[in-house]
Amino acid sequence: MKVKGNKSPYDGDWTYWASRIGKHPRVRKEVATLLKRQKNQCAHCGLTCQPTDLIDVEHIVPKSQGGDDTLKNKQVLHRHGHESQIAEDIKAASH
Repeated sequence: MKVKGNKSPYDGDWTYWASRIGKHPRVRKEVATLLKRQKNQCAHCGLTCQPTDLIDVEHIVPKSQGGDDTLKNKQVLHRHGHESQIAEDIKAASH
C-alpha cells in the first residue's frame, strides 16, 4: 500500500503510521501493533482512531474470567468506548 501523498512520519499523525507499519516513536509498541491489527479502528465503536483521541488497551476476555495478557487477548478502543464497555460488563454481571 502506498503512503498517502501528504503523509510524513513527522506530521503528528501517529495513528496513521502506527496502523500502517505497526510502530511509531511516540506510541507504545503494544498500541501500535493493535492499531495495525484493527486497521486503526476502535474495537467498540468501529470508528477510526485519531491522533487527538484518548485510546485504551482492554482485554477481550478479562483476566478475572481466565483471559491472559497476550496481544491476542487485547484490543484498543477509544477511552469513552472503554468506559461504556466497562459499564455494560458490570450491568451484565449483575443480572
